Amino acid sequence: MKRKINQNYFEIYTWYDVFKIRKTLGEIEKYQNAHPLETDSLENFIRKQNDIINKLKTLK
Repeated sequence: MKRKINQNYFEIYTWYDVFKIRKTLGEIEKYQNAHPLETDSLENFIRKQNDIINKLKTLK
């Protein structure tokens, strides 16, 4: 009986996590549509990553 209680407990929390994801996904999509990511900032971020990679390669 205790095993079943524990099993149900984990199943409830798993379904609760699914519920939270489903509930917030729409809000995340609304935010992303209202605030599109600028590709310039992504290109700048990639440049910074490449700079770090190159610096790390030269370290000994």
